[in-house]
Amino acid sequence: MATDYSCGTSLGSATDKAQLSQRALDRWQVVMLNDDYTPFPWVIDVLITIFERTPADAENVTMSVHREGKGIAGVYPRKKAIQLAARCVAKARREGYPFTCMVRAC
Repeated sequence: MATDYSCGTSLGSATDKAQLSQRALDRWQVVMLNDDYTPFPWVIDVLITIFERTPADAENVTMSVHREGKGIAGVYPRKKAIQLAARCVAKARREGYPFTCMVRAC
């Protein structure tokens, strides 16, 4: 099953409105922010190892971060999004990079 990185809420016709509404409320983006110091290979590696993106997806997100100043690492339930963002930032600090990301509601 492919991961949905959009903030869409379509779950199919069998899903009732209450379940649809609850899932829609618990969708949070992890947004990576650009800086002038963190190397591309490091960002690609983080996307693959922490966010479980494919190498091709990781390269595309990295290019978005570079070109647009930000890129969406993924869309998750709030608790998981916060945990993944924290792991990413902690890894960056351990390795001496100023790289950061934020979590925002869809």
